[in-house]
Amino acid sequence: MSNPLLEILQNQVIKNVIGGLGNKVNIQDENKVSGASQSAINLILNGLMKNASNSNGLGALASVLDKDHDGGILDDISGFLNGAKEGQRSANGFGILSHILGDKLFPVVKSLSQQNNISQDQSINILMKVAPLVLGSIGKAKKQQNLDGNGLFDLLQNSAQSFNKPRNDNSVLQNLLDRDGDGNPMNDVAGIGMKILGNFLKK
Repeated sequence: MSNPLLEILQNQVIKNVIGGLGNKVNIQDENKVSGASQSAINLILNGLMKNASNSNGLGALASVLDKDHDGGILDDISGFLNGAKEGQRSANGFGILSHILGDKLFPVVKSLSQQNNISQDQSINILMKVAPLVLGSIGKAKKQQNLDGNGLFDLLQNSAQSFNKPRNDNSVLQNLLDRDGDGNPMNDVAGIGMKILGNFLKK
């Protein structure tokens, strides 16, 4: 059975971000950009699946998708990578990551950097660019398939399992994503360590 989310991620997101994203984060090796981008997609999908593991988290995700992430961002990925939609909620990569990862964002950035042999600045920039595209992909698949809550969770679960790669980043990032388990991404925003991340992003 085909997976509409994976098809969107493979055929629209990954193919379109490799060249443009590499230029934005100053990585010339396309294989390295592809590997880091897929690692970022992998952890975001798994983080969303964990957050959606109960009805509160799943309802919050469905509401956010319907309100801010209908897939329109995928209509011009190149423009988005170059700053289009800046300031819009659909393009707020840092806000999305904060909701998904909470106080694990900084350790995830560090781990992603180490596993893919890129700098931490490059790691956070890749995550911030990839996150809105993943949310847009999920929103587009949800709308195309007219999914209810159960259908949305099944889509996330199947996609996360399929996207997991036999790489070291999988086990490391999975451990980092093992948070409070309440399924509500909003609960973790306060613990993100904004001062630390703010200083880091200014480097």
